[in-house]
Amino acid sequence: MFRLTTLTIATCITIGSGVAASAAPVDPAVAMNLLGVQGEVSFNTSEIANLDRPFYRSDQNGDGYLSESEYISSSPHFRGNPQGARGFLGASDNNGDGRVSRDEYVQNRIITDEAKSIFEMIDQDTNWDSISAFRWQMTRSAFVDSSYLGNSQLASQLFDEFDSDNDGQLQLREYLVRYGRWARQVLRQDMLDSH
Repeated sequence: MFRLTTLTIATCITIGSGVAASAAPVDPAVAMNLLGVQGEVSFNTSEIANLDRPFYRSDQNGDGYLSESEYISSSPHFRGNPQGARGFLGASDNNGDGRVSRDEYVQNRIITDEAKSIFEMIDQDTNWDSISAFRWQMTRSAFVDSSYLGNSQLASQLFDEFDSDNDGQLQLREYLVRYGRWARQVLRQDMLDSH
């Protein structure tokens, strides 16, 4: 977890006069700290060892990479949802070569699995197991007033950053896009590396 002091957080969210800067972007390191992001540290050894199993099942031609068509055809989550497959592929393809290596896949799973776990902890009043992940969403008030986050002023700014369509509902998809970018920016490679 990142170690930021209250002074550092306060400095990042205020403007000279001490008025909160709602329009100012949230510093990714501050966001990751507030969310309690740990990267690989949040997984035990057997969980990390199991992260690549779906990769090897999906790599139908055995070339060590996943293509968009392999994503779509091998995952029940993406059959009939090529847009979702393209989104997942884009988020995982760190080097932009149009395919996903095993390391890229595992890194994305570490980021995504931890992000989903944090999403659930933010709104503990919702029974997330009863809802398809494609339909996960939470209201602004559930996010901002969350005891998990503990800082409603910063949580409000964070919600604004996540809610890319500005509809007052935080869709899991919106959250994962921003969270993934920030995690890749802020976490050291060794906190995402499955080796």
